[in-house]
Amino acid sequence: LRKKAKIKYIIIHYTALDTDEEAIDFLCNKKNKVSSHYLISKKGLIFNLVDERKRAWHAGKSYWKGDYDINSFSYNYIKDLQTLNLKTSNNVITNIEIFNMLGQSLLIKRLSSTIEAVDIASLNEGLYLATVTIDERKKSFKFIKN
Repeated sequence: LRKKAKIKYIIIHYTALDTDEEAIDFLCNKKNKVSSHYLISKKGLIFNLVDERKRAWHAGKSYWKGDYDINSFSYNYIKDLQTLNLKTSNNVITNIEIFNMLGQSLLIKRLSSTIEAVDIASLNEGLYLATVTIDERKKSFKFIKN
């Protein structure tokens, strides 16, 4: 589950299939290697096809405004534990750097796993920018520590 992490993207696909039943059959067939968490019918009915704790397989490589493979990386801030949790589907996270809104680097940490919990107890409450390195690619995101 997302554990209160905000949704960054909503991906909308058009299936070009004639009926809801055809679309559901196609999206739920493993041999097609494409799926979605939800299907919204032409009448507005919503069908949950993939458990939110699992990854849905979207067609092709995803890219949006500098983010590659947007379905493979997630993060969330756990206030009670003062940690920033990072997770990738299969690529190793090798580094994180956290900046304040003035661009000053406040924390740099080497990492070596697909799942990491970064202690951010030393940071004051506020808005931050984090940059993680995954397979020599950088992903940046903002988060609020409160």
